[in-house]
Amino acid sequence: MEACADLPFDVQLHRVPFFLEPDYAPGYRESHQTRMVRKFGSAERFEAFKKGHGLVPRAAEVGVEWTEQQLSARVQSSTLRSHRLVQWASKRHGNGAAEALYTAMGRRHFSESGVLDDLEMLMAAAGEVDAIDVEKARAFLGSDEGVKAIL
Repeated sequence: MEACADLPFDVQLHRVPFFLEPDYAPGYRESHQTRMVRKFGSAERFEAFKKGHGLVPRAAEVGVEWTEQQLSARVQSSTLRSHRLVQWASKRHGNGAAEALYTAMGRRHFSESGVLDDLEMLMAAAGEVDAIDVEKARAFLGSDEGVKAIL
């Protein structure tokens, strides 16, 4: 959003849920490597894609320090909980809180191998956002509120 600061109009970001793997059931998990080999059809094709894509060097260009080891250590899971939590934070606390939560969840997932379906990881990320009451967030995720809106 900093890039928009000099524009002669206001810009607001609103996240819309998107499932990369809509068939993942809550609780299902698989390694990043397994998912990518399935997606690309072979380990060789996945490796060729990674070399051509250059995610790690491109991230470094914008100040994000990732390693191939960090990215490979990720565990893929359903993102329903994380999408619900971001939408809840946005509705209750505004886009600023939702973006701070999204950033904390992203760091925990991409840099620390946190699982986006893991309740405790999500609560730890929520705990990083001053506006969010972690127990209220936990209670929300313990309900079925917001599920239909995400699906």
